[in-house]
Amino acid sequence: MSRRAILPESLRGTPFSVQEALELGIPPGRLRAKDLTRPFRAARVGSGDPGEKGGRASSRSQSAALDETLELCRAYVPIMREDQLFSHLTAARLYGFPLPSRLQHGDQLDVWAEAVQVKTAGIVGHRSSPVRSWRHLDLAVVEPVVALVQLASVLQRDDLILIGDYLLRQKRPLCTPDELVQAVGRAKGVRGIRRLRLALEDIRPGTDSPMETITRILLTRGGLPEPTIHHTIFDDAGSFIGTPDLAYVNEKIAIEYEGEDHRTDRAVFAEDIERRELMQEAGWYVIRVISDHVYRYPVWLVERVRRKLVERRPV
Repeated sequence: MSRRAILPESLRGTPFSVQEALELGIPPGRLRAKDLTRPFRAARVGSGDPGEKGGRASSRSQSAALDETLELCRAYVPIMREDQLFSHLTAARLYGFPLPSRLQHGDQLDVWAEAVQVKTAGIVGHRSSPVRSWRHLDLAVVEPVVALVQLASVLQRDDLILIGDYLLRQKRPLCTPDELVQAVGRAKGVRGIRRLRLALEDIRPGTDSPMETITRILLTRGGLPEPTIHHTIFDDAGSFIGTPDLAYVNEKIAIEYEGEDHRTDRAVFAEDIERRELMQEAGWYVIRVISDHVYRYPVWLVERVRRKLVERRPV
């Protein structure tokens, strides 16, 4: 049996195009060897060990949606044209949008092109009016607001609200409120645009997490006034106490959503206790919310908040 040709160092352990390999003098037969994965017809991923066997790359071998998508996107880059951008669900996964579980994973890539729509196995090609390119994770991607508009056809209103809040989040927002409004305004004739316009009415800047958004929506749809996001609380001496997730300022009710880290991280747990006691000393009532309250007992949660609003309503 003839010895398998060793790949050049530049092609080992990295994605490359078939055309690039042929130009380097690699025989066509070598590109069909089992130690090379074949994520796309014109692309290969070289093994770091020339004797290692492999098969088709599987994004599902990764535990996180971002890792899956990054692996597949980087395998496509060597054959990607300059006018192409990752878009739609692929862009959403790269940006970390809070997608429904059914859409968090996928074996295909969404690729937008202005000139010629992509027609390659494993790629869902898209065309539309020109869009601006962003660089994210060293990849060419549509803008975050454009990705949201593109998802309007496959997401429900509440899903769009979650992503809209994520775009306008408190830490490292991905766009401004004006940019979001303008992007939705430009999207005439897009499938699902009416749903997105309705969602826009409930999107708010400055949130910290999807569960914070879900809690806010639950309260308002339960007939309660809309709470203030991250109201700053000071004590009588003017010292900063904290910014609860949601607050009814006049009634001095603070609503704090507590995820797993609030229970498992000792530092976070200790900080929660101290902040809660300081709020109570300043005359605030603190309502702690966990996922079970939101998903299993939503009516109880709404009624609990309603009762406190009545009890603490200023005379």
